[in-house]
Amino acid sequence: MIYSNEFKALVDQTSSFIGYGNPNAKILILGKEAAIDTNENAIQHASEINKNVESWKKNIEQKVSQDDIPLWRGNPECMNPLYPYKGQKYKVDMKGHESGGTSRTWFQYQKLLNFILNREGNGNIDFHEHCFSSDFSAETALFSKDTDKEATKHSIEERKQMFASPFFQNFPIIIAACGHYPKVYNIDLENIFQVKWDRKTQKRFWIHIHREKENASPKLLIHTNQLSMVPDQLIIDITKVVKAFAETYSIHL
Repeated sequence: MIYSNEFKALVDQTSSFIGYGNPNAKILILGKEAAIDTNENAIQHASEINKNVESWKKNIEQKVSQDDIPLWRGNPECMNPLYPYKGQKYKVDMKGHESGGTSRTWFQYQKLLNFILNREGNGNIDFHEHCFSSDFSAETALFSKDTDKEATKHSIEERKQMFASPFFQNFPIIIAACGHYPKVYNIDLENIFQVKWDRKTQKRFWIHIHREKENASPKLLIHTNQLSMVPDQLIIDITKVVKAFAETYSIHL
């Protein structure tokens, strides 16, 4: 796999959690924070968050591709941010990974990518092949209400510089599925991603659409609800906006 110079520079320059999936994809999905209880799931936290940058460095050094990564099968050593938990079933596993399923959030990410790509899916979680995902905060908690608010605020402030890096700026389609986090934690999406607000399309389950500033490369940023509990109609509406934008600017997804 060929890793871009922008991605390699980011991996060299940051010590914070970067993200998961295909760094060469055209779609970036940003959530609030990982749903991990640090105390009860220390091993998961270490492999997904603490070792994220280290794992990316190894991938780059060894030129690892997604095809090279073995199926996860419950082995912590097979957890790789390029294709995390490869082989997960496309179903919600409320007990973590005990039955081979995934989190409700990743289930919804998969549904979104299936809609965008016009396909039924293959029964497994494979959205990591078609997008890159990260979170505004590197702090974790099983539920957002349980996060350490000051620690979360500090993490978000630190990570703003990371999201302003060329790697993150180069994504033409950004889905900020983070609910009210921009308002609560002073995240200026327009400033960070160099876009301007276009319009609000819905009320309760909503989409805020931002587009590129003048003379910039085509860029679409959709700010919407955290996706874990939203109805299918919102995912369908997001899909329509993404597909129309991709078609207009000939972006191959």
